[in-house]
Amino acid sequence: MSELKARDFVIVNYCDRPRAGLVAIVTYIKDGDAICEYLSDNTYQNGAIAFPVKTVTKIEDFGMMIIVSQFQYIVMRHPTKVSVATYPDCRIRKWQEMRGEHIQPLKKKWRNVFMTPRAIGEFPEDAFKEED
Repeated sequence: MSELKARDFVIVNYCDRPRAGLVAIVTYIKDGDAICEYLSDNTYQNGAIAFPVKTVTKIEDFGMMIIVSQFQYIVMRHPTKVSVATYPDCRIRKWQEMRGEHIQPLKKKWRNVFMTPRAIGEFPEDAFKEED
């Protein structure tokens, strides 16, 4: 598992079920916390939330990958990776997608960031600013 950084797509804490509707993006890291925002317009939570870095897991660690366009995103299994994500007791943490959940509408805030389809890590710099 590689170091967490801004622009990573993640599942936060150990309570969120690892699924497309609960994917968040790390906007920045400060004082040992990952400041994250959920991507899906179906998610009730708006705005940034701080989570301890040790409780945030990249979707790649679940063996998943993401494709984002202006209005939606799709999470799918990576063709060559398996889950290396774990719970605190070291049990393997698996992706728990239900049928039809892999495509999610993008929150309006993020639509301008993803004006054209982009691969992981290709974002405008001004989309990720540390809040004062």
